[in-house]
Amino acid sequence: MTTTEGNKIIAEFMGYEKVHEDLYYHSNWNLLMPVVEKIETLDYEFLVNSQQIGFGEYMFAGEFNWLVEINREEITLIQSIYDAVIQFIQWYNQNKK
Repeated sequence: MTTTEGNKIIAEFMGYEKVHEDLYYHSNWNLLMPVVEKIETLDYEFLVNSQQIGFGEYMFAGEFNWLVEINREEITLIQSIYDAVIQFIQWYNQNKK
């Protein structure tokens, strides 16, 4: 998937009817973090640790069920979060609509 396609997926999830080419979710924290916050309003958790980033939900006894998990090897933090956001939106569109 290209960056433009990924940014379009995010923009549609955020409710934008017209997608502009100047949306830089992949490189702008000020654009990307509201997406993470919107996902959390849907009752999913965002977790970051030294090796993984992803979204999921807590199950019984505090066990975490990863729905989307990105291995952080050799990519930047913002790229890891961007990738996790796109994968989560794709999962959400297939499973929750």
